[in-house]
Amino acid sequence: MLKKSFAIIISLVIHIHVLYGSVLDIPPVEKSFRFLLINPGVEWQLPVGNNSLLLLNPAFGYGGSFPNLSRNTPSGFLYDLSPKLTIQHLWFYNRAKWSERGRDFSANSGNFISLRIYSRGPSVASNFTRYTDLEFAVGPTWGIQRTYGQNLSLFFDVGPVYYFDIEGNHGFFPVLPRISLGWIIK
Repeated sequence: MLKKSFAIIISLVIHIHVLYGSVLDIPPVEKSFRFLLINPGVEWQLPVGNNSLLLLNPAFGYGGSFPNLSRNTPSGFLYDLSPKLTIQHLWFYNRAKWSERGRDFSANSGNFISLRIYSRGPSVASNFTRYTDLEFAVGPTWGIQRTYGQNLSLFFDVGPVYYFDIEGNHGFFPVLPRISLGWIIK
């Protein structure tokens, strides 16, 4: 079952890259570097095609509990402050429409689908106990990225994830959102 799901995801990634990665009359996505204010960190966006980016985001911040990866979980608000790393491949799918309408898509503004890989390191502060210090999650997302003025950047995406730790604990979480507000440096 897992091999079949993995094969389907890889097939979708290849088809999306072929279909949406080669629009020729639109300026390509741009390389950028951003400081992020929510879950403080930095973000590099590196072009890997005319309409696709590789996003690298080391950060430190808030995270909740994945149900099968923790014990002694209290009811109510759960928090975990820890280092994180997000790696995503974004495919922008609406840049041609934006171009036809004369909209600005500088600084990589647009709607996208992506494949997100997320990892979380050891907790600095938490109100629950994780089984291990390393956790991972992978899954598809849908999102938007907008630039306001010259440098203010808003990023939001959401999607389901398969999560796991290094001891073999795992599960599925239907909706994992990510939001960041940042400042574009370059």
